[in-house]
Amino acid sequence: MTSTRIFISGFAVLAVFAAWSVTPTLAKSAPTTRGGVYSAEQAQQGKALYDGKCAMCHGSALKGNGPFPPLAGDAFLTKWNGKTLADLDHKIQATMPTTEPGTLTPDDTARLVAYILSTNTFPAGEELPKDAEALKAIRIENTPPQ
Repeated sequence: MTSTRIFISGFAVLAVFAAWSVTPTLAKSAPTTRGGVYSAEQAQQGKALYDGKCAMCHGSALKGNGPFPPLAGDAFLTKWNGKTLADLDHKIQATMPTTEPGTLTPDDTARLVAYILSTNTFPAGEELPKDAEALKAIRIENTPPQ
């Protein structure tokens, strides 16, 4: 009888420990673009940069133009849904502007990403990091949280 109680007590302690160790992981989900991951100031600076370097190809409303894809709206959100901001940042950094690919600084790219997020009505909040590793943790989510 005593060994049964010890076994049950030990099992109960393990179950409590397992639940405790999993709970923080479940409670804290990965950040998404719905969580205010860029600042309004970054987006404003990004608009000025966009107007000077991007609008001639992607259009002033970010809706795309000919072979240049939209950076706002359903088509953009569908294409990028589930990817990370590092993916978007890298695409911009490596290929834009088309006349001078790779010439944007990390600050420029962060500002452009902030402006794109702003135009797609994602909420502003804290400043968007410029570090690619930090951007890998932020997922683009085109639907509101449930």
